[in-house]
Parts: sequence; C-alpha cells; structure tokens
Amino acid sequence: MPESPGLLVSATVATAYLDLDERVLPSQALRGFVVQGDPGEAIDGVNLEHATVDLAYRFSEHLGVQYAVGQHYSDPLETQVARIQMGFRDDHNNRWSLSLGRQRPELGQVLTAAGHFDRFGLVPLAKAAIVNGDWVDDGAELAWQHQHGQSTFKTHLGLWQGRAFPGARDHAGLAPSVHLSVAQPGLVLDAFYAALRPQGRGARVANAPGGHTHVSPRCDAALTEVVCFSGDTHLAGLSGQWQAAMWPLTVSAAAWWREDDGALFSRNGTVAYQGDTYGGWLDALWQFSPRVDAGVRVERLEASHTLSGVGAALLVNEAGLLAYEPAYRSSATVGVQVHPSVQLRVEAGNESVANVDTGYILARVILSVSQLFFAKSPSAH
Repeated sequence: MPESPGLLVSATVATAYLDLDERVLPSQALRGFVVQGDPGEAIDGVNLEHATVDLAYRFSEHLGVQYAVGQHYSDPLETQVARIQMGFRDDHNNRWSLSLGRQRPELGQVLTAAGHFDRFGLVPLAKAAIVNGDWVDDGAELAWQHQHGQSTFKTHLGLWQGRAFPGARDHAGLAPSVHLSVAQPGLVLDAFYAALRPQGRGARVANAPGGHTHVSPRCDAALTEVVCFSGDTHLAGLSGQWQAAMWPLTVSAAAWWREDDGALFSRNGTVAYQGDTYGGWLDALWQFSPRVDAGVRVERLEASHTLSGVGAALLVNEAGLLAYEPAYRSSATVGVQVHPSVQLRVEAGNESVANVDTGYILARVILSVSQLFFAKSPSAH
C-alpha cells in the first residue's frame, strides 16, 4: 500500500535455471511428512519461478485497496491479495488499521519473505511442509502499531476462513491468529500463533498418479487416492533478524511448528492421529557493497507421527510416513544488482529428504518495477 494517496503499480518476475543431480527435488514431495502429497514436478532447466502484478490505490490516509495476482512455475494464475484497508492514527502515537479480504496473515518479515522473491531461490523446508509454501487466506486482520522512542511495537489479530492449507478447503471453522513484533535499531523479533479446525483436509496417498498441484484433493465420499485429516491444528512461529552495527552483516533465524491432533482416515479405515512438524533455518548475509551480497543458509525439518487404531499400519503406508527421516538443506548464494530493477543471483546447495540426497545449482534473474501514479503533491495536503 502506498504511503501517500495515489495508485502504486508493481510487477516482479523471477526466472531461474536449475541444474539438478536428480530429475526432481525431493523437497517438492516431502515424503515422510503430512503434507498435500504432491509428487512434485520436474523443474530442472529454465522456468518461471514466480511472477506477480500488484495494484494498490490509497484514497486517503484512512482508506486503501489492493489487488495482486501471481503465478508459480506452471501453476495457474491465482489471486494472492484482494483487500480493503481502513486505518487512522490517534493522538498517542498509535496507528490502527483493519484489512478485509484475501491476504497473507501477518507472520513477521523473516517468515513472510522467505521463498517469496527471496535471496534464496527455494522455499525453506519448514515453510513448505507446514503451510505448503505460502499462507494466503480470506479474512479480517486488525493491526496496532506504536512508536516509543526508537522502539516500534506491533500487534495483529486475525480471523480467517481457514480454507488454505493446513486448513481444509471445503469444511473449516474460523481460524484466529495473533502476531506480536518489537523492533529496535538493528533488531526485529516476531512471534505468531494460529488455531485451525480442518474437517476433511485431503492429502494424496503416496505414489498416487497425477501431476503437480497446489490444491488439496477433496475428501469426498469415494475417498479415492486420498488420506484425510480432521481435528485441531495449531501453528506457531518465531523469527528474528539482527543487523550488525560495525559490519555489513545481517543474521536471520526462524522456527516453525505445527501440531495436528485428530483423526486420519482413508478408504481403508480411520485411526487416531497426533503429529508434530517443526523446523527452521538460520542464514547470514554479507553486503560487500550496495550492489553485491553473499549469504549462506542452513535448514532442518523434523516430525513425529503417532497413529493408533485398527488399520494404523495401512494408513502409515498410504500416507507415505514410513519414508520419514529428518530433512536437511544447506545453500550459499551470491547476488549482483546490475540495475535498480534487475538482480542476478547464483545459488548452490544440497538437500536430503527421506534419505534422498540432491545437489543443485540455481541461476536466477529477478526483475522488479514499480510506479506511483496520481500522487498528490505536498502542497495538496
């Protein structure tokens, strides 16, 4: 949303060339974890990594609207943002706002930005497993921001339809969320929590036929090639970013956790299920000059699964949980800003999922442009 009244038009496109040891990155399917069961697609070679077009119009200090559409790889276009935002600032240095519509629930800068035109080209393992790469939902979010000296405090309270993974797209209760943030010069800390009640959240069975998808399979009466979860899901995350005062060094750390507690069922029966998925990453970035940077990132993802009841062994096999092993990834990146709108990056890394090790080299071009139209001059206020 632009700071002043006017129309902000933005477009960002990232294209990538990926060279793999294997045909498919094992992190696309994440075998051994309770995800959508996506078998992954071959993304080696040249691909459209991500593209977005964003339109945001601020009518006044108190009212604005935003619409954004995006595409990942060969996926269909999707509406990522369609919201109206109302806000005001009071006499005690508090800023209040209310956003209504489709949007990303506030998680904090580190968790939100990871994998979204990030300096590192792949979505972190933890974010891919726990929220299927990105969390976009329909709902309302109330925000409060307070400036006290050099400290900035933020709180976001949200209420969502809960129909985006790890919710259920057909049957889900309202999902509340809370985000807290404190920022001081050189340091930002964020924490969030959300509770969902998915009823019939579908995941494809292991080795099911069909191609790559970002849509959860339906848990209909036939339950064909699908394993379903109903129950309570809790999400939580912590993140921090530290900017060194004496060096051009930025260190970021993030942790995700998801708990599923309820029933797992398929055509072959229903069992009690309790699972925890947790992981995170640590990265460090060194800014050699305003145009050149380099960084490293290390990641880890773990889970625990407990199934009890008649047919538990069969459901473990159907869900692909027998393949579980802790997942790892390490990567290094170098970037050059060759133009104010163009960034070139090269990344090399290795990941291990379900005991499958894969090395990769990733070359990326990121183009980002924006223009403000109909802006009022300072004398117009």
